[in-house]
Amino acid sequence: MATVVERIEEAQTLLDKILHSGMLFKSDVEPELVRAKIIVTQGETRALRDAVMVEEKLHDGQNRRNLARARRVAGQAMMGLGELEQAEPKLREALALFEQLDTPWQQGRTMAALGELWRRRGEATLACGYFSRALVIFEQMQAVPDAARTRLTLESLPEKPKA
Repeated sequence: MATVVERIEEAQTLLDKILHSGMLFKSDVEPELVRAKIIVTQGETRALRDAVMVEEKLHDGQNRRNLARARRVAGQAMMGLGELEQAEPKLREALALFEQLDTPWQQGRTMAALGELWRRRGEATLACGYFSRALVIFEQMQAVPDAARTRLTLESLPEKPKA
């Protein structure tokens, strides 16, 4: 996590140097885009830090549902930071816990997160599999917003699910 914080600080320092040096951007929008990226990265870093803190507190296993949620949030934050290799084990651990707890909606949400991970890795077949499994769960539960969002994501994938 320190490397992410260091990257944010470096980006902020670089942006300040660029802005104070009078260097021109291609447009007035570019500095704002850089700032926006820094803000998003800071938010994801905070989410990761908080999730790790919660994980440590819950590691004793007394509250496995919250531990599973914390692991999913940590995985999603890592994914948002582009740390896909580190995100996968967190998401898989969360899914295993949710399966043990028999919480279908949480399983669906975690499968959708794993689908997004594989989509970002360029693995459409694996992404499609996870999104399809999530969709089945959401439809069985009649979780309409989740099912609709997952269906749209599936339709956007280059590999379509088989009916």
